[in-house]
Amino acid sequence: MLAATTGRRTLAEGLAAIARHTAAFLAVSDGPNDIIFLDGDAVRRIPVFHIRAVDTLGAGDALHGGFALALAEGQNEAQALRFGAAAAGLKCARIGGSGGTPMRPEVEALLANG
Repeated sequence: MLAATTGRRTLAEGLAAIARHTAAFLAVSDGPNDIIFLDGDAVRRIPVFHIRAVDTLGAGDALHGGFALALAEGQNEAQALRFGAAAAGLKCARIGGSGGTPMRPEVEALLANG
């Protein structure tokens, strides 16, 4: 979506194009590939968890919810993205939208062991 919206070839180029219009924190997920975010002018990556995806319904909601929760609890953006990625990865490994959403101890276990 970002490449189509911005007309840029890569997600990193798309983020850079958007960054010229806002001072907001910018990141983009890419399914089973790393999450890309901007740290000033630098492009950074957060690895996602390698899981066997069986249902991606609700993955974005799990990512965003985990990210928002971690930020609200005082984690920085990179840490919060990692927390959100763990929540999304666990969600994708299960059938069901909201019914497949992981509980916090599961996310923390994946972060500790992942």
